[in-house]
Amino acid sequence: MKKIMILFLLFFSINSFAEDIPINAGDSIGISVYNNPDLSLQTSVSNDGMINFPLIGDVKIGGLTVRDAERIISNKLVMDGFLRDAQVNIVMLDSKSQQVSVLGEVRSPGLYSISSTSKTLIDFISLAGGKVQNSSDKIIVLSQGENGFERVEVDLDKLFKSGDLATLKVTNLNLNADDIIYVPKAPLFYIYGQVNRPGVYPLRDRMSVAQALSVGGGVSLRGSERGLEIKRRNATGELETIEVNDSTEVLENDVIYVEESLF
Repeated sequence: MKKIMILFLLFFSINSFAEDIPINAGDSIGISVYNNPDLSLQTSVSNDGMINFPLIGDVKIGGLTVRDAERIISNKLVMDGFLRDAQVNIVMLDSKSQQVSVLGEVRSPGLYSISSTSKTLIDFISLAGGKVQNSSDKIIVLSQGENGFERVEVDLDKLFKSGDLATLKVTNLNLNADDIIYVPKAPLFYIYGQVNRPGVYPLRDRMSVAQALSVGGGVSLRGSERGLEIKRRNATGELETIEVNDSTEVLENDVIYVEESLF
């Protein structure tokens, strides 16, 4: 039942959002009329907001929402006597004025157009080729608000694992023109000494020392879990050595050191 509700919510938000997309000069759109395939058209909106549609000629749709443009074309087809009933559907193929910036740790950073099939956070991350390795699961979205840009942090990992409707509604945001998506690098920790795979690794939420050791391949035959320590910078930037146990939480930039066994 929960999965059905999530799919319904996505379907509803996608369709209601598509109807409210503004049409501007330079936008590329597709128009179809139910049961009238000969009236299908793909065209670009002229600088003065006009398109030329079969039978009814020039129609000004620039500045209108998709929903209002559909209504105008439908009314003209009926009022001019060409159809008794006209169910018009407009799809935004490419919008030059409605674009979102995708920056940071994605495969293809850049500007991407809002369209009927590309409007949510997940849509745009997909368009940018997805996140690269060692990118953070916590994504930052900057949206233009009344008092300047408003910042929202989105945890994609939590979204997909929880399947929670409230999280989904907040997380898979419908984006607007000039919004910015920033995918940061994942926070890192370091593990050295007597472990099987010493090195630098991405830090996950609430990672314990035991989990960090596992990521590093576990303690080597020459190592000892006794006397585990972390080198961590304090609030003043000074490096401190902290004795820890398996359940100690690892923080960003921590250096875990595993000593050699005395026996």
